[in-house]
Amino acid sequence: RKARGLKLGAREILFSKGDPGDRLYLVAKGRVRVGVVSAEGREVTYALIGPGQMFGEIAVLDGGERTADATAVEPSELLAFE
Repeated sequence: RKARGLKLGAREILFSKGDPGDRLYLVAKGRVRVGVVSAEGREVTYALIGPGQMFGEIAVLDGGERTADATAVEPSELLAFE
């Protein structure tokens, strides 16, 4: 499998809760927030993912949908693995 480079601007959405989980990501540069908006409208952050960290693997492994949103906190560069 090949990795594909990806650049995100600050506050750019990578994926949303409910999207298909068809790839996982490695942060090369920047920071990505993984979380949800609660029923009360509050942002709940599960993790801030930085350089050298992977995320998005749960949906890939279980074949399910994304369980949270992923948004770049700052300009970021990622590697996407299908």
